[in-house]
This record gives sequence, C-alpha cells and structure tokens, in this order.
Amino acid sequence: MIGMGGFGSGSSEARGTHVSVRIHGVNHRTLDLVFRVPDETRHLESALRERLVAAARRGRCEVAIALQRSPAASAGGIAVRSELVSALQSPSTVEQAA
Repeated sequence: MIGMGGFGSGSSEARGTHVSVRIHGVNHRTLDLVFRVPDETRHLESALRERLVAAARRGRCEVAIALQRSPAASAGGIAVRSELVSALQSPSTVEQAA
C-alpha cells in the first residue's frame, strides 16, 4: 500500500472452526499496524506483521481476526462415558465401571 486506503476480507471454515480476516487500511504519514486478534491466534501476529511491513510503506492498517467454533469443535473431541455418569449416583459402583 503506497497511499490512499483499502479494505479486504476473507473467510474459511475447517474442522468445525470458521475463521474470518478483515484488513482495513487508511492513508497515514507513517506505517501504523494494529491487530485485533483472539488470544488463540496471538502467536501469528509477528509473522503477519512481517508480511505487512514488507507489503506496505505507509498507512494505518487494522487487521482483525475472528474465530467461531461449532459446538462439536468447542468440545475438543471430549467423549462422555455414560456408564461412569450413571455410576456417579452410587459411589460404590464407580470403581467397578472404571
């Protein structure tokens, strides 16, 4: 980006997680990068910063990343063992079910 401004967005879904990225740039005398990302993607910030510095000479660029997980993806593959849940009603049977 040399001057003026621009906007771009994109999204993708994989393994039950929807990711959307939005970049908004406005004219500014110097290069000012602002990131609004979830904690889970904070480790990507330095690599994104390097790419933007290589592509933009000046301007204020805001990068926003949003994650939306489906309920199945949020569970992280947790399996509920119903026999243990049922056994919780009778503590003496928990050891037998395990």
